[in-house]
Amino acid sequence: MKAIIGFILLLGILAGSIFTGEGMSALRPFLMAETMLATVLGTAVILVFTFPLKIIMESYRSLFGGIAESDNEMRNRVCELFHAAAHIGSSVGVIVALYGIILVLINIADMSRLPIRLAFALTALFYGFLISICFSAFERYIRYHRVS
Repeated sequence: MKAIIGFILLLGILAGSIFTGEGMSALRPFLMAETMLATVLGTAVILVFTFPLKIIMESYRSLFGGIAESDNEMRNRVCELFHAAAHIGSSVGVIVALYGIILVLINIADMSRLPIRLAFALTALFYGFLISICFSAFERYIRYHRVS
């Protein structure tokens, strides 16, 4: 549960710092649905095809209830999934960002679309690294949080 609260606090701190510096209109570029979908769903799809569903479901449950102290094998598997998710999230963010940059370069003559495509690319990097940081924190939480 502490991991989820930490994730929510991280998002709140980021949104609060953006909001206080620029106002509500500054949050809009970070809420690009196509970038969010490509990065988050891309990470999820790769995880589903990489890990058994049992491990994925156990990792979800472990965030809310922890893993029993005696179940070291499951703890290691869940930590392996979170570790992989951190790497996959940042990699998918870079791939989606490269896709956005390719869109910029293909249509460089259309200067009116340049800012939105650059925002697409940079927001994908942002989400990829945010996913990476969160899953790294989840891994550390599961690795060191013991439930008796």
